Amino acid sequence: MDLTLYHLSNEQRDFVKNQYIHYYDKICQFIRSKGLNNDEVEQIASDVFMKAIENLSTFQDRGNSFGSWIYKIASNEVSQTFRNHKKLRFDELTENELFIEETISLSIEMSQDLVKALKRLSEKQLVIIKLRYFQKLSFKEIGIYLSISESNAKVKCFRALEKLRFIFFSIDQLN
Repeated sequence: MDLTLYHLSNEQRDFVKNQYIHYYDKICQFIRSKGLNNDEVEQIASDVFMKAIENLSTFQDRGNSFGSWIYKIASNEVSQTFRNHKKLRFDELTENELFIEETISLSIEMSQDLVKALKRLSEKQLVIIKLRYFQKLSFKEIGIYLSISESNAKVKCFRALEKLRFIFFSIDQLN
């Protein structure tokens, strides 16, 4: 990775290294959940971060969350891999099916915990979460819908998310 970092400032290098440390395992897990084998997962994850480094200036110009951006790159790389392969090898199918089954089981358990956590939010917090993440409304649209300012919608959404995270991880530790 250091070979491609030479053109970056020290600040950018630190940023990239921190993001790599933070997101690498998550990106690998995301790629693995698509049913790819370990060699493909590692290759795609490397490609994802290489593309992120090569296009770091476009990320900074857009102002989006690095996490969203890196997951979008990963999604595109996985799609490209499937387009390139076009057929699934049967010897990998059973291993992938087992992993997918475990992932689905974990996802169901996490979904149940998320529903429990959502039920513990106040009605106003639940409405904001639903509007933002289920209805995919912008903060401006949420503000209009709730007759509040866009910045107030952001604050309320942030606070609702913080409470949801706290409740969710409290439930997770109880299990």
